[in-house]
Amino acid sequence: MYFRQLQVHGDNFSYIIADPVSRHAAVVDSSYNAAEIIEVLKSENLLLMYIFCTHGHLDHIAGNMMLHSELGGQIVAHLLSNSRSDIKVKGGEIFTIGNISIKVLCTPGHTP
Repeated sequence: MYFRQLQVHGDNFSYIIADPVSRHAAVVDSSYNAAEIIEVLKSENLLLMYIFCTHGHLDHIAGNMMLHSELGGQIVAHLLSNSRSDIKVKGGEIFTIGNISIKVLCTPGHTP
């Protein structure tokens, strides 16, 4: 599994998770790091499948539209989130990224 943590702008981390065989990738919390995420995904020849949002605060989702318009990928957010998304989740859903399975865990508290 390919896993990379990025923190270039702001005080939030972004994460890239990918299957090195299929080259399918996901981003967790694009934050203000979209340009750097795009650079990494392109340089590693990774295909963006999903953009996961842990919650809808701007400092976590600021780069979503830039990533989506530049590389595609479906934006995934909780059904109570007001942020733009292609897929709404409630918890328990499983997403496949190549041979990697990611299960959504709902952990309310910071936001609805």
